[in-house]
Amino acid sequence: MQAMDFNTLLARHAEAFADKLALQDQDRAISWGQLAREAQRLAALMQQRGARRGDRLALWMPNCIEWLVTFLACARLGITVVAVNTRFREHEVGQLLQRGRCAWLAMWPAFKGLPFTEILASVDAAALANLKGIVGVGDCGQLAPMIGKRLPQLDLLPYGGEPDSGNIADPGQEDDGALVYTTSGTTSAPKLVLHRQAGLLSHGAIAAQAYGVEPDSVVLLAAPLCGAFGFSTLLSGLAVGASFVSLPVFDAALTVRQIQDLAVTHTF
Repeated sequence: MQAMDFNTLLARHAEAFADKLALQDQDRAISWGQLAREAQRLAALMQQRGARRGDRLALWMPNCIEWLVTFLACARLGITVVAVNTRFREHEVGQLLQRGRCAWLAMWPAFKGLPFTEILASVDAAALANLKGIVGVGDCGQLAPMIGKRLPQLDLLPYGGEPDSGNIADPGQEDDGALVYTTSGTTSAPKLVLHRQAGLLSHGAIAAQAYGVEPDSVVLLAAPLCGAFGFSTLLSGLAVGASFVSLPVFDAALTVRQIQDLAVTHTF
């Protein structure tokens, strides 16, 4: 596969597969054309609020449409995403924000499955000092008191605002950092591993070829996207424009129903 950036690949899929399913989560679906527009809208909004190429964003969400949109919007801007495991508590979250030098955080404050807001409220204030803004999915009312008192410097960007097709001044390139994984090791804290856009997309193309993932494939994202297995599965389908199926929290019965109803062909 020729070296490529995520935005170029997304634009190709949006043109070739505009109305085809890109991702079905628990009760919502988004096409490739809609996905490209949403990524552009969020990228333009973040740029208006001061996000710039080379920034880092901590992506702290379960598998959902907004996870993918946020990642692709960051790639459009040349922002490196630091993937935060949804099982991390305040100590690990604070460490990643601080060690990753994150200027932005994307989260789902009112998500019922995990206490994101309560955990963030317990993070050491020093670990939040460099944050410029939070991209909040859904109801962000729980964040308002925290931003008004404890974190007055923060800008709250509610996900799902008005459309914006503004140009991106300094878009991301194939050599830009795209994703930071955390991995265990002999150190006292998780190691941070950086992957660049071209490297990830090359890996996805190799995986797609090895496992027979094609544009008409339907890929189940059963593992969390914040981890190497889940994200690598995503890359294999993203490389060719396959369709994806996922749930914010794994549920065996719902997953079996999705496999049957949507004719899933691949998973890890």
